[in-house]
Amino acid sequence: MAKKTQNKQERNKDSLKEIVDKERAKTRFTGDVKIEEKSSRPSFDGIIYRFQNVSLKVNCSYPRSVLRHDISDGEAFDSASEHLIGHEILHKGNEKGEGCPKNEDLEMRTILIPISKVLASKGIPNIPFGSQGHTLYTYFTNLFEDVGVNVLKARDAGSVLGFSCLYDEMAGEKKVNPMYEAFIKIQALLAPRKNLRGISLLKKHFHNDKKTNKAVRNFMSRSGFDKIEDKAGYFSNEANWEKLSTIFAEELSDLLDKQDLQSSFFILLGGNDLARYNDPLVQEGLSIKAYNSAKKGGQGVFTPPLFIPNNLSLLALYRKLAKNIQVKTASHSEKVEMPVAYIDKRKFDLRKDTLEQLT
Repeated sequence: MAKKTQNKQERNKDSLKEIVDKERAKTRFTGDVKIEEKSSRPSFDGIIYRFQNVSLKVNCSYPRSVLRHDISDGEAFDSASEHLIGHEILHKGNEKGEGCPKNEDLEMRTILIPISKVLASKGIPNIPFGSQGHTLYTYFTNLFEDVGVNVLKARDAGSVLGFSCLYDEMAGEKKVNPMYEAFIKIQALLAPRKNLRGISLLKKHFHNDKKTNKAVRNFMSRSGFDKIEDKAGYFSNEANWEKLSTIFAEELSDLLDKQDLQSSFFILLGGNDLARYNDPLVQEGLSIKAYNSAKKGGQGVFTPPLFIPNNLSLLALYRKLAKNIQVKTASHSEKVEMPVAYIDKRKFDLRKDTLEQLT
């Protein structure tokens, strides 16, 4: 058994390296890709740092949950690995310039800010959310971006098998919460219809309640995806992101448990792709940019970015502005003469002195 496991691990290690090299060449990705081994679940994890370098953590023993008998261990591992590296690279973009969100400016203007406006208008607070360092607003942004890259990768691979293997294991053996279910179903509907092999792996996790299905149907109809043939192509066009991210936030936020927001959290592939927004220097830069925009536009009122807590945004702004405050000082000092006063002391006289005179 140990030898069989070792052979499986060696086979998967070699296959993973080959898949990564092939995907890098195909997409013309020039950043570094670091591969680390892990032994825990989920078996696949990855992240791209500031749209430059990718880090993958993979369990090459891949202890699968129950899968269909016609999908071998090797095929499942290879499909999941290909989807994982493709997913991370597509956050920056492929050789055709397709991806989501491609860069920080596009991400903020067309996804993060529109989503923040929707959630704020519904009275949903931007609280720390889940176990991956997100706030609620950055979590929704990450969700939307993951839909985009997953759909593109499924189209390029011609299959949803890799996507299905990844998210099946991440869900575990339990039913998923309504947000997770809608997140998966939307991607299944956006995937190429000609090859949905493997999607049945995810069906066992669904509750299929009316509210969740309504949110999915509303997103598909309001976005126009139900009438669009090249769904992945439409999603990869950044001109559509403000509209799509707004509808996405409006529909999926209805599935949040308002009494227990944290119960709606589920783990995202790669963790937190937006962790950079927690960096004080990034917050300072964004706050200054918002301040300068308000000043230039003659608005007169500075409104902190909705996805940065007001106190942190103001602190960053004041810290930056304080450097430009001019302090007027004299170039010389004035001489002042004061007489020296002698202070004497004596013993306390019980007959003459009062307690108030004690020092």
